[in-house]
Amino acid sequence: MYNNNIVMKFSIIIPHFNVPDLLERALSSIPNRQDTEIIVVDDSSSEENKLKLRAVCKESSKPVRLLEQPNNMGGGAARNAGMDVAIGDFLLFLDADDFFNECINDIMNEYANDEKHDVIFFKASSVDNVTLEPRDRLNYLNDQIDKWLANPQKGEIELRYSFGVPVCKLIRRSVVVENNLRFDETRIHNDTTFAYQLGYVANQICADVRFGYCATIREGSVSRQESDELRLVTINILGRAVLFFREKLHISHMEDQLSFNLYILLRKRSYKYFIKGIDELVKIGFSRDDIFSFFSRQMALDSLKSTIWVILFSPIFKIKILSLKGIFRYTIISCFKNKKALYTLL
Repeated sequence: MYNNNIVMKFSIIIPHFNVPDLLERALSSIPNRQDTEIIVVDDSSSEENKLKLRAVCKESSKPVRLLEQPNNMGGGAARNAGMDVAIGDFLLFLDADDFFNECINDIMNEYANDEKHDVIFFKASSVDNVTLEPRDRLNYLNDQIDKWLANPQKGEIELRYSFGVPVCKLIRRSVVVENNLRFDETRIHNDTTFAYQLGYVANQICADVRFGYCATIREGSVSRQESDELRLVTINILGRAVLFFREKLHISHMEDQLSFNLYILLRKRSYKYFIKGIDELVKIGFSRDDIFSFFSRQMALDSLKSTIWVILFSPIFKIKILSLKGIFRYTIISCFKNKKALYTLL
């Protein structure tokens, strides 16, 4: 399939599940290069789609290595399987319903012999999967790259640790192997842990201004599904990220943002879900005192914000006065009351 005399510079890994027609588009966007291997990992698609998938891979104008997972385990497990057999100097991840823009070939040419950087980031455009009308799915990632390009020193922390997707990166494979980096084998957010751990172990990084990737918006994709079960998975992954940033990085503003995201996830669901979420955090290493302390502070802050809003914008003067009294009678002592209330609830 591949010429053994040619050094593989790139391994493109594509997790696939029940979208063989879209995979055909993804494959056609990959440059035809002798120094690049293509690995498609099927996550136990339906039998009908497996037949279509095999035909798509076989009929592709480029050599494609197809791996078939015996069980449906999610995109993280599929990417892990692809990494296990990859031999390229750099890893490139491509989702089966997305595709590369034409300039990806120029990006690959420029960095094929790079020995300085462990991760090279590049930008992404975004379109509707059906109409191909422009969307803004990954604009926040492009903003991170712009900040780094404007001032690498100021933008590096955010680029290393907040660029939480596996795509839009050339990743030096030796860094992944030597540090045993793996994707979480979960249904959602399976790339979060891999992303910030890669940022932690990578030596030098850089970013490219070109839009090498195109992400699509598609109804029914895993990234757009929600349920209480999936939210608990999110709590587990975000909780582990908070502990990682606290213990290894000491980046307080990122830890605070992740903690706030946990607070929002926990407070907006049912009491039963709230209890399960707390138990999940305790299971991964949080102390209950730590959780209660943060929640009591955040609840007090929310109360204070609401009171200030009433004081500033309520048209009724009496309500403004009552709100001012409430700040002293409730908000200032709510930290203690809320902490005690949380203990009572649990």
